[in-house]
Amino acid sequence: MNVMKKIVAIGTIFILVFSMFPTGSNKITLNNGGRTLYVGGDGPNNYTKIQDAIDDAMDGDTIFVYDDSSPYYENLVIDKSIKLIGENKETTIIDGEKKGHVIYVCGNGVHISNFTIQHGGGGWPGAGIFIYSSDNVISNNIIRNNGKGIIIMDLVSKHNKICKNTVVNNTETGIDLFNADGNIIKENNVLCNGGDGITIADAGSNTIEKNVLADTIYLGRAHRNIVKDNSFSEKGIRIWYSSGNKLLNNTINGKPIVYLEGKTDVKIDEGAQVILIGCERITIKNLDISNTCCAIHLSFCNKCTIEENILERNSYGIEMYSCKRNLLRRNTLKNNGLGIWLEMDSNMNKIFDNNFIENNIHATF
Repeated sequence: MNVMKKIVAIGTIFILVFSMFPTGSNKITLNNGGRTLYVGGDGPNNYTKIQDAIDDAMDGDTIFVYDDSSPYYENLVIDKSIKLIGENKETTIIDGEKKGHVIYVCGNGVHISNFTIQHGGGGWPGAGIFIYSSDNVISNNIIRNNGKGIIIMDLVSKHNKICKNTVVNNTETGIDLFNADGNIIKENNVLCNGGDGITIADAGSNTIEKNVLADTIYLGRAHRNIVKDNSFSEKGIRIWYSSGNKLLNNTINGKPIVYLEGKTDVKIDEGAQVILIGCERITIKNLDISNTCCAIHLSFCNKCTIEENILERNSYGIEMYSCKRNLLRRNTLKNNGLGIWLEMDSNMNKIFDNNFIENNIHATF
Protein backbone atom coordinates (compact mmCIF):
# COMPACT_ATOMS: atom_id res chain seq x y z
CA MET A 1 0.00 0.00 0.00
CA ASN A 2 1.36 3.40 -0.85
CA VAL A 3 2.69 5.23 2.23
CA MET A 4 0.64 8.42 1.69
CA LYS A 5 -2.63 6.45 1.38
CA LYS A 6 -1.88 4.66 4.66
CA ILE A 7 -1.18 7.96 6.42
CA VAL A 8 -4.45 9.46 5.11
CA ALA A 9 -6.47 6.44 6.18
CA ILE A 10 -5.00 6.27 9.68
CA GLY A 11 -5.39 10.04 10.11
CA THR A 12 -9.04 9.99 9.01
CA ILE A 13 -9.97 7.12 11.31
CA PHE A 14 -8.08 8.71 14.21
CA ILE A 15 -10.16 11.86 13.86
CA LEU A 16 -13.46 9.96 13.67
CA VAL A 17 -12.99 7.12 16.15
CA PHE A 18 -10.01 8.31 18.24
CA SER A 19 -6.94 6.34 19.27
CA MET A 20 -6.12 3.55 16.81
CA PHE A 21 -3.57 0.90 17.79
CA PRO A 22 -2.30 -1.13 14.77
CA THR A 23 -1.60 -4.82 15.23
CA GLY A 24 0.42 -5.35 12.04
CA SER A 25 -2.52 -6.45 9.84
CA ASN A 26 -4.06 -4.24 7.17
CA LYS A 27 -7.29 -6.22 7.29
CA ILE A 28 -8.12 -5.57 10.96
CA THR A 29 -6.55 -3.20 13.49
CA LEU A 30 -7.62 -2.36 17.02
CA ASN A 31 -8.84 0.91 18.48
CA ASN A 32 -10.23 1.85 21.85
CA GLY A 33 -13.82 1.51 20.62
CA GLY A 34 -13.40 -1.80 18.79
CA ARG A 35 -11.62 -3.04 15.68
CA THR A 36 -11.05 -1.33 12.34
CA LEU A 37 -11.66 -3.32 9.16
CA TYR A 38 -10.38 -2.08 5.78
CA VAL A 39 -12.10 -2.35 2.40
CA GLY A 40 -10.39 -1.68 -0.95
CA GLY A 41 -6.93 -0.30 -1.43
CA ASP A 42 -3.93 -2.55 -2.06
CA GLY A 43 -3.16 -3.74 1.45
CA PRO A 44 -2.78 -7.49 1.98
CA ASN A 45 -5.98 -9.19 3.13
CA ASN A 46 -8.16 -6.08 2.81
CA TYR A 47 -11.80 -6.81 2.02
CA THR A 48 -12.98 -6.27 -1.55
CA LYS A 49 -16.67 -5.89 -0.67
CA ILE A 50 -18.13 -3.60 1.97
CA GLN A 51 -20.89 -6.07 2.86
CA ASP A 52 -18.30 -8.77 3.65
CA ALA A 53 -16.65 -6.44 6.14
CA ILE A 54 -20.05 -5.57 7.66
CA ASP A 55 -20.86 -9.27 8.03
CA ASP A 56 -17.56 -9.87 9.86
CA ALA A 57 -17.84 -6.76 12.03
CA MET A 58 -19.08 -6.62 15.61
CA ASP A 59 -20.81 -3.83 17.52
CA GLY A 60 -18.37 -0.99 18.07
CA ASP A 61 -16.19 -1.76 15.04
CA THR A 62 -15.20 0.71 12.33
CA ILE A 63 -15.07 -0.09 8.61
CA PHE A 64 -12.80 2.18 6.57
CA VAL A 65 -13.37 2.14 2.81
CA TYR A 66 -10.63 3.26 0.41
CA ASP A 67 -11.50 5.04 -2.80
CA ASP A 68 -8.96 3.05 -4.89
CA SER A 69 -11.55 0.34 -5.65
CA SER A 70 -14.47 2.74 -6.05
CA PRO A 71 -17.22 2.56 -7.21
CA TYR A 72 -18.50 -0.26 -5.02
CA TYR A 73 -21.56 -1.80 -6.71
CA GLU A 74 -23.43 -3.03 -3.65
CA ASN A 75 -26.73 -2.86 -1.77
CA LEU A 76 -25.72 -2.86 1.88
CA VAL A 77 -27.59 -4.04 4.97
CA ILE A 78 -26.24 -2.75 8.29
CA ASP A 79 -27.74 -4.58 11.24
CA LYS A 80 -25.18 -3.78 13.94
CA SER A 81 -23.74 -0.72 15.66
CA ILE A 82 -20.72 0.19 13.52
CA LYS A 83 -19.03 3.18 11.89
CA LEU A 84 -18.80 3.08 8.10
CA ILE A 85 -16.29 5.68 6.90
CA GLY A 86 -15.22 6.52 3.36
CA GLU A 87 -11.82 7.89 2.44
CA ASN A 88 -13.23 10.83 0.47
CA LYS A 89 -16.88 11.70 -0.11
CA GLU A 90 -16.20 12.85 -3.68
CA THR A 91 -14.42 9.67 -4.76
CA THR A 92 -15.62 6.87 -2.47
CA ILE A 93 -18.82 5.82 -4.23
CA ILE A 94 -21.41 3.19 -3.31
CA ASP A 95 -23.65 2.50 -6.31
CA GLY A 96 -26.91 0.57 -5.86
CA GLU A 97 -27.37 -0.01 -9.61
CA LYS A 98 -31.09 0.76 -9.12
CA LYS A 99 -31.64 -2.60 -7.42
CA GLY A 100 -33.32 -1.23 -4.27
CA HIS A 101 -31.98 0.81 -1.37
CA VAL A 102 -28.25 1.46 -1.56
CA ILE A 103 -27.90 1.24 2.25
CA TYR A 104 -30.54 -0.25 4.54
CA VAL A 105 -29.88 0.57 8.21
CA CYS A 106 -31.74 -1.63 10.70
CA GLY A 107 -29.15 -1.66 13.48
CA ASN A 108 -29.04 1.10 16.10
CA GLY A 109 -26.12 3.46 16.58
CA VAL A 110 -24.75 3.34 13.02
CA HIS A 111 -22.51 6.14 11.74
CA ILE A 112 -22.09 6.66 7.98
CA SER A 113 -19.83 9.40 6.61
CA ASN A 114 -17.64 10.44 3.67
CA PHE A 115 -19.38 8.62 0.79
CA THR A 116 -21.18 9.36 -2.44
CA ILE A 117 -24.31 7.19 -2.31
CA GLN A 118 -26.11 6.86 -5.62
CA HIS A 119 -28.50 4.93 -7.87
CA GLY A 120 -30.95 3.52 -5.38
CA GLY A 121 -34.02 2.53 -7.35
CA GLY A 122 -36.04 -0.31 -8.75
CA GLY A 123 -38.86 -1.05 -6.28
CA TRP A 124 -40.50 1.47 -3.96
CA PRO A 125 -38.88 3.92 -3.92
CA GLY A 126 -35.20 2.99 -3.95
CA ALA A 127 -33.56 5.23 -1.34
CA GLY A 128 -29.93 6.17 -1.03
CA ILE A 129 -30.21 5.42 2.71
CA PHE A 130 -33.26 3.80 4.31
CA ILE A 131 -33.30 3.98 8.13
CA TYR A 132 -35.46 1.70 10.24
CA SER A 133 -33.70 2.08 13.60
CA SER A 134 -32.56 4.68 16.13
CA ASP A 135 -29.56 6.74 17.26
CA ASN A 136 -27.84 6.78 13.86
CA VAL A 137 -25.67 9.57 12.47
CA ILE A 138 -25.50 10.21 8.72
CA SER A 139 -23.01 13.00 7.99
CA ASN A 140 -20.82 14.52 5.30
CA ASN A 141 -22.12 12.42 2.40
CA ILE A 142 -23.25 13.19 -1.15
CA ILE A 143 -26.59 11.46 -1.76
CA ARG A 144 -27.64 11.75 -5.38
CA ASN A 145 -29.60 10.21 -8.22
CA ASN A 146 -31.72 7.86 -6.09
CA GLY A 147 -35.48 7.39 -5.98
CA LYS A 148 -35.48 9.21 -2.63
CA GLY A 149 -32.37 10.49 -0.91
CA ILE A 150 -32.90 9.44 2.72
CA ILE A 151 -35.95 7.80 4.27
CA ILE A 152 -36.46 7.63 8.04
CA MET A 153 -39.37 5.29 8.58
CA ASP A 154 -41.74 4.50 11.43
CA LEU A 155 -41.83 4.93 15.20
CA VAL A 156 -38.83 2.67 15.75
CA SER A 157 -36.71 5.38 14.11
CA LYS A 158 -35.89 7.96 16.78
CA HIS A 159 -32.97 10.23 17.66
CA ASN A 160 -31.33 9.98 14.26
CA LYS A 161 -29.10 12.85 13.13
CA ILE A 162 -28.82 13.75 9.45
CA CYS A 163 -26.14 16.44 9.26
CA LYS A 164 -23.96 18.21 6.69
CA ASN A 165 -24.93 16.08 3.70
CA THR A 166 -25.55 17.18 0.13
CA VAL A 167 -28.82 15.64 -1.05
CA VAL A 168 -29.23 16.39 -4.73
CA ASN A 169 -30.94 15.28 -7.94
CA ASN A 170 -33.02 12.50 -6.43
CA THR A 171 -36.14 11.60 -8.39
CA GLU A 172 -38.54 12.14 -5.48
CA THR A 173 -38.08 13.57 -1.97
CA GLY A 174 -34.63 14.52 -0.72
CA ILE A 175 -35.14 13.60 2.96
CA ASP A 176 -38.37 11.87 4.00
CA LEU A 177 -39.50 11.44 7.61
CA PHE A 178 -42.60 9.28 7.79
CA ASN A 179 -44.19 8.45 11.14
CA ALA A 180 -40.80 9.01 12.76
CA ASP A 181 -40.38 11.20 15.85
CA GLY A 182 -37.52 12.96 17.58
CA ASN A 183 -34.98 13.20 14.74
CA ILE A 184 -32.64 16.04 13.77
CA ILE A 185 -32.10 17.22 10.18
CA LYS A 186 -29.41 19.89 10.30
CA GLU A 187 -27.02 21.80 8.04
CA ASN A 188 -27.72 19.83 4.87
CA ASN A 189 -27.76 21.15 1.31
CA VAL A 190 -30.98 19.88 -0.26
CA LEU A 191 -31.11 20.86 -3.91
CA CYS A 192 -32.85 20.05 -7.19
CA ASN A 193 -34.81 16.99 -6.07
CA GLY A 194 -37.90 15.93 -8.00
CA GLY A 195 -40.25 16.09 -5.01
CA ASP A 196 -40.09 18.00 -1.74
CA GLY A 197 -36.70 18.73 -0.28
CA ILE A 198 -37.67 17.59 3.22
CA THR A 199 -40.97 15.90 4.09
CA ILE A 200 -42.35 15.50 7.63
CA ALA A 201 -45.48 13.36 7.42
CA ASP A 202 -47.44 11.88 10.34
CA ALA A 203 -44.45 12.78 12.48
CA GLY A 204 -43.69 14.91 15.52
CA SER A 205 -40.96 16.37 17.72
CA ASN A 206 -38.41 16.54 14.90
CA THR A 207 -35.99 19.43 14.45
CA ILE A 208 -35.26 20.76 10.96
CA GLU A 209 -32.68 23.52 11.17
CA LYS A 210 -30.00 25.43 9.29
CA ASN A 211 -30.53 23.60 6.02
CA VAL A 212 -29.98 25.25 2.64
CA LEU A 213 -32.72 24.35 0.16
CA ALA A 214 -33.85 24.93 -3.38
CA ASP A 215 -36.76 22.57 -2.64
CA THR A 216 -39.82 22.68 -0.39
CA ILE A 217 -40.12 21.67 3.26
CA TYR A 218 -43.49 19.94 3.53
CA LEU A 219 -45.40 19.31 6.78
CA GLY A 220 -48.36 16.96 6.41
CA ARG A 221 -50.26 15.90 9.54
CA ALA A 222 -47.16 16.98 11.42
CA HIS A 223 -47.21 18.28 14.98
CA ARG A 224 -44.75 19.60 17.59
CA ASN A 225 -41.88 19.93 15.12
CA ILE A 226 -39.33 22.74 15.10
CA VAL A 227 -38.44 24.19 11.70
CA LYS A 228 -35.96 27.01 12.13
CA ASP A 229 -33.13 28.93 10.51
CA ASN A 230 -33.56 27.27 7.12
CA SER A 231 -32.58 29.20 4.00
CA PHE A 232 -34.43 28.75 0.69
CA SER A 233 -33.51 30.08 -2.73
CA GLU A 234 -37.16 29.48 -3.77
CA LYS A 235 -40.32 27.50 -2.94
CA GLY A 236 -40.41 27.67 0.89
CA ILE A 237 -42.71 25.73 3.25
CA ARG A 238 -45.91 23.78 2.52
CA ILE A 239 -48.44 22.97 5.26
CA TRP A 240 -51.29 20.45 5.25
CA TYR A 241 -53.35 19.64 8.36
CA SER A 242 -50.47 20.49 10.65
CA SER A 243 -50.45 22.53 13.84
CA GLY A 244 -48.50 23.03 17.04
CA ASN A 245 -45.24 23.38 15.12
CA LYS A 246 -42.66 26.12 15.65
CA LEU A 247 -41.48 27.79 12.43
CA LEU A 248 -38.80 30.34 13.27
CA ASN A 249 -36.39 32.52 11.29
CA ASN A 250 -36.81 30.75 7.95
CA THR A 251 -36.09 32.82 4.84
CA ILE A 252 -36.42 32.82 1.06
CA ASN A 253 -33.58 34.80 -0.53
CA GLY A 254 -33.03 36.57 2.78
CA LYS A 255 -36.66 37.65 3.21
CA PRO A 256 -38.63 36.20 6.14
CA ILE A 257 -41.26 33.49 5.92
CA VAL A 258 -44.08 34.76 8.14
CA TYR A 259 -45.73 32.02 10.23
CA LEU A 260 -48.51 32.78 12.71
CA GLU A 261 -50.58 30.31 14.70
CA GLY A 262 -53.47 31.22 16.96
CA LYS A 263 -52.92 34.96 16.54
CA THR A 264 -55.46 37.78 16.21
CA ASP A 265 -55.39 41.39 15.00
CA VAL A 266 -51.98 41.40 13.30
CA LYS A 267 -51.00 43.36 10.19
CA ILE A 268 -48.49 41.78 7.79
CA ASP A 269 -46.86 44.06 5.23
CA GLU A 270 -43.61 42.23 4.47
CA GLY A 271 -42.50 38.67 3.90
CA ALA A 272 -41.40 36.17 1.26
CA GLN A 273 -44.29 33.84 2.17
CA VAL A 274 -47.19 33.95 4.65
CA ILE A 275 -48.60 30.94 6.54
CA LEU A 276 -51.48 31.36 9.00
CA ILE A 277 -52.92 28.57 11.16
CA GLY A 278 -56.00 29.12 13.32
CA CYS A 279 -55.85 32.92 13.17
CA GLU A 280 -58.49 35.66 13.10
CA ARG A 281 -58.57 39.23 11.85
CA ILE A 282 -55.13 39.16 10.24
CA THR A 283 -54.48 41.68 7.46
CA ILE A 284 -52.05 40.79 4.67
CA LYS A 285 -51.46 43.80 2.46
CA ASN A 286 -49.05 45.18 -0.15
CA LEU A 287 -46.84 42.11 -0.44
CA ASP A 288 -44.98 41.15 -3.61
CA ILE A 289 -44.40 37.37 -3.50
CA SER A 290 -42.97 35.21 -6.27
CA ASN A 291 -41.41 31.80 -6.92
CA THR A 292 -42.81 30.02 -3.87
CA CYS A 293 -44.70 26.76 -3.46
CA CYS A 294 -47.57 28.80 -1.98
CA ALA A 295 -47.47 32.57 -1.55
CA ILE A 296 -50.23 32.86 1.09
CA HIS A 297 -51.64 29.89 3.00
CA LEU A 298 -54.50 29.96 5.53
CA SER A 299 -55.81 26.98 7.50
CA PHE A 300 -58.77 27.33 9.88
CA CYS A 301 -58.64 31.11 9.72
CA ASN A 302 -61.59 33.48 9.92
CA LYS A 303 -62.25 37.16 9.26
CA CYS A 304 -58.86 37.83 7.68
CA THR A 305 -58.18 40.33 4.90
CA ILE A 306 -55.87 39.68 1.95
CA GLU A 307 -55.67 42.75 -0.26
CA GLU A 308 -53.56 44.63 -2.77
CA ASN A 309 -50.85 41.96 -3.04
CA ILE A 310 -48.94 40.94 -6.17
CA LEU A 311 -48.52 37.17 -6.33
CA GLU A 312 -46.56 35.94 -9.34
CA ARG A 313 -45.00 32.68 -10.55
CA ASN A 314 -46.01 30.65 -7.49
CA SER A 315 -47.37 27.11 -7.52
CA TYR A 316 -50.35 28.47 -5.54
CA GLY A 317 -51.13 32.14 -5.13
CA ILE A 318 -53.64 31.97 -2.24
CA GLU A 319 -54.61 28.66 -0.62
CA MET A 320 -57.30 28.33 2.05
CA TYR A 321 -58.36 25.25 4.05
CA SER A 322 -61.53 25.40 6.12
CA CYS A 323 -61.58 29.20 6.27
CA LYS A 324 -64.68 31.36 6.67
CA ARG A 325 -65.69 35.02 6.37
CA ASN A 326 -62.39 36.19 4.89
CA LEU A 327 -61.99 39.06 2.43
CA LEU A 328 -59.83 38.74 -0.71
CA ARG A 329 -59.80 41.87 -2.87
CA ARG A 330 -57.69 43.87 -5.31
CA ASN A 331 -54.94 41.28 -5.52
CA THR A 332 -52.99 40.61 -8.73
CA LEU A 333 -52.40 36.92 -9.42
CA LYS A 334 -50.15 36.35 -12.42
CA ASN A 335 -48.50 33.28 -13.95
CA ASN A 336 -49.25 31.04 -10.98
CA GLY A 337 -50.07 27.36 -11.24
CA LEU A 338 -53.34 28.05 -9.42
CA GLY A 339 -54.37 31.58 -8.52
CA ILE A 340 -56.85 31.06 -5.64
CA TRP A 341 -57.75 27.68 -4.16
CA LEU A 342 -60.50 27.34 -1.53
CA GLU A 343 -61.21 23.87 -0.15
CA MET A 344 -62.46 21.82 2.80
CA ASP A 345 -65.51 23.86 3.81
CA SER A 346 -64.04 27.24 3.02
CA ASN A 347 -67.19 29.31 2.57
CA MET A 348 -68.83 32.66 3.26
CA ASN A 349 -65.68 34.37 1.96
CA LYS A 350 -65.81 37.55 -0.12
CA ILE A 351 -63.64 37.54 -3.25
CA PHE A 352 -63.82 40.49 -5.65
CA ASP A 353 -61.84 42.98 -7.74
CA ASN A 354 -58.90 40.61 -8.10
CA ASN A 355 -56.86 40.62 -11.31
CA PHE A 356 -56.14 37.16 -12.76
CA ILE A 357 -53.45 37.09 -15.48
CA GLU A 358 -52.22 33.99 -17.31
CA ASN A 359 -52.48 31.55 -14.42
CA ASN A 360 -52.75 27.87 -15.39
CA ILE A 361 -55.97 27.85 -13.36
CA HIS A 362 -57.30 31.15 -12.14
CA ALA A 363 -59.42 29.89 -9.22
CA THR A 364 -60.96 26.77 -7.73
CA PHE A 365 -63.70 26.99 -5.09
